[in-house]
Amino acid sequence: MTVGNLHQALLEAGCAIDKGELERGEDGPSTRVAVETFQRAHGLAVDGICGPKTWLELKGGNKRERERYTAPGWRCYPSEARAEVRPVLIAAVGEIGVCEDPPGSNRGPRVDQYGGGTSGTAWCAHFVSWCFAYAEGGSPFGHVASVYKLGLWAAGAKRLLRPGEIVSPGDLWCALRSDYHGHVEIVGGGTPDALSCIGGNSRSAVRGNVRRAADATIIVRPIP
Repeated sequence: MTVGNLHQALLEAGCAIDKGELERGEDGPSTRVAVETFQRAHGLAVDGICGPKTWLELKGGNKRERERYTAPGWRCYPSEARAEVRPVLIAAVGEIGVCEDPPGSNRGPRVDQYGGGTSGTAWCAHFVSWCFAYAEGGSPFGHVASVYKLGLWAAGAKRLLRPGEIVSPGDLWCALRSDYHGHVEIVGGGTPDALSCIGGNSRSAVRGNVRRAADATIIVRPIP
């Protein structure tokens, strides 16, 4: 297991990692804290080391934990969002609980549909693209297979939020890593310190996670 693989699994599990460590691919203090936080939340021995049991849990291997699909404090009310993004949020929320089969495979009858039948690839960006296809006129960024490509589109289309701008439902919380991988989730509501997000490929399922805006490397607003 590489540091990049660990970072990816922690991001997908809803953990926060220092942006500098993500950019450098470094197993630093915030990575250890993220592992400890995850271990504590899932009843594992807390040592900050990602051993076999922690790795299995990160990949959604425990059935009991896979069935808890929303984080404490998660709230999302699509009816209160802007009309332009409401269909996207309704689609996303309706998929919460969809799981890979088997866990860790990036596959499953429903999961395959998000990527148009793509076999066994990471699918958080596929899921976001699938949800935005429900927007009037379809997805403004088409169908992308990676957070990196989504970021390139956002930069070119001037859809990146500037520091300090308020994050709104329908925006995209993105964490980019140094090797062009990362994770993306749809913001459904909340506050800058507790954004209620919906993300695919989150511990082998579609889950409702709580994120901080400050932990994103970029925030994208696909529909202005």
